[in-house]
Amino acid sequence: MIRKVHVFVIAVLILAAFLRLFRLETFLEFLDDQGRDAIEIKQILVNNDLTLLGPGTSVGKMYLGPLYYYVMTPFLAMTYPEPTGPAYGVALMGILTVVLMYLWGRKLVGETAALIGMSLYAISPVVVHLSRFSWQPNPAPLVGIYMMWLTYLAIHQKKPWYWVGVAGCFAILSHLHYVALLSALPSAVFLAYDMWRSRKQSRWLLRWTGIFAISFVIFVLSIVPLIAFDLRHNNLILQGFQEFFADQQRPAPLFSTLTRIAIDMHGRSMFMTAELYGLPKQLRAFNTVFTASLLILAAYVVKKKRSIGQTLVFSWVMLSLIGLSMYPDTVYMHYIGFVFPASFLLLGSVLGHLTQKHTGMRIIVWLGIFVVMANFVRTFPFFGAKTGGYREMRRVALDVAKTIPPNIRYNVALLNQNREYRAMKYRYFFVTSPISPNSQYDYTNLDQLIVFVENGENPRNAPMYEIQQFFRENPHARLLTSTSYPGIVEVYTYGK
Repeated sequence: MIRKVHVFVIAVLILAAFLRLFRLETFLEFLDDQGRDAIEIKQILVNNDLTLLGPGTSVGKMYLGPLYYYVMTPFLAMTYPEPTGPAYGVALMGILTVVLMYLWGRKLVGETAALIGMSLYAISPVVVHLSRFSWQPNPAPLVGIYMMWLTYLAIHQKKPWYWVGVAGCFAILSHLHYVALLSALPSAVFLAYDMWRSRKQSRWLLRWTGIFAISFVIFVLSIVPLIAFDLRHNNLILQGFQEFFADQQRPAPLFSTLTRIAIDMHGRSMFMTAELYGLPKQLRAFNTVFTASLLILAAYVVKKKRSIGQTLVFSWVMLSLIGLSMYPDTVYMHYIGFVFPASFLLLGSVLGHLTQKHTGMRIIVWLGIFVVMANFVRTFPFFGAKTGGYREMRRVALDVAKTIPPNIRYNVALLNQNREYRAMKYRYFFVTSPISPNSQYDYTNLDQLIVFVENGENPRNAPMYEIQQFFRENPHARLLTSTSYPGIVEVYTYGK
């Protein structure tokens, strides 16, 4: 027999799927990172060119692992040559995360709290946005909730071998974003607790030695591609890590360091709660009160209920916050995807506790939730008209590709405000055309250079290497064609 709660869950899942899939291709975010990833996945799928590297990090000379590329290869295969498949893959992962928010959340924080948490997670503008396009960090919420669930099983069921699964999730997160390695902090605390409470069991040392050994092997295997690349390229990645950590260890007075951490903890606590829930960051005073109240009430709920699940969710948020506050650089929302589910379950546990106090409070809470959901759904941009975007970009690239003579060496470049000089978002469509351009690393000895201009610059005056290298080699190069696509881009083709 279907319960009312099941009808509600199904309705939320339908809404979550709708928000992640409706007009996905029309509003698809396809920028330089997405073009780069699509090209790498295409190389695996079509050219059987297996890569050892994921994308480079935005800070330092470091690289992520290539796992994301291989996971997304089947999705690209479903839509190739269209690059939309990985975006559908990310959307499906986002929908699955909503499902697990309820199925596992009710075990962690109770059914009412899980219903509230999954409902607000399903319509969060931040979460929905990151579920609608392909990007390396975007599957982190799915891996994060699975890691938290395995931690719960290891503690609750007193089965320490689940920690091997936790290690596997940690290894996956290391391929998605290095800041996600902060997930090790809450897991390490619970791991230490699990080891301490089982210290008197027979064969304790042998069991934990085996767990650590297998976990270590899993993590090492996950970074074997990076190790192999580093050995072949004079420790390039290792040097990048060393330079990054050397830069982070700038000497500073202890008081200044503690002051910065305290200030960051204030700002990043709102970042991980109020702003993630959709409250405008401009409401700093309100968000401060909201966040403080939330964390105090959450601590009260943990103390009152004394459940492992409640404690885990609260600790997952708080320990991640502490770790994030020690990170001195700018933090963006996609850095902390691994903590998204825990943050919404924390909110759900507080609101769920309030609904148990009084019938009037229950009505107020649920009415507020429905008002927030309706307001967020109303403001999503994909209900409006769309000009420009992925489809127009594809049309432009394919139009230009038709004009390229056979058997010539050419390359593409881009001028825009985002410094995407190698035009990866346009390049993908040329790479999948009959006449492929030179590599994004090779702008020498070209017969033609195609420059896409989105910011009104004059290509001849642009100081970028990708453009000036062609004019240095060909001082008498002339403009072959100039085509305007109003509202989208200007395209200039230069030749010898």
